[in-house]
Amino acid sequence: KALKDGQSVMKPIYNHVNGTLDTPEKIEPTPVIIIEGLHPFVDERVRELIDFSLYLDISPDVKLNWKIQRDMEER
Repeated sequence: KALKDGQSVMKPIYNHVNGTLDTPEKIEPTPVIIIEGLHPFVDERVRELIDFSLYLDISPDVKLNWKIQRDMEER
């Protein structure tokens, strides 16, 4: 809600290496806010703030490649 209202927020950063939270990252409000993943849509409070949504059905092979690339970069 804060981003939609034009306020910056501190986003927690999960550390996959040690399972803890790193120093939060400051997110500044913009006219368009992109939220990826399905988890935000589970929370009705978040769904009520969304003006437009788009779901991309990605092939399993592409998803696996993304996960491998992410894990190689982050871990």
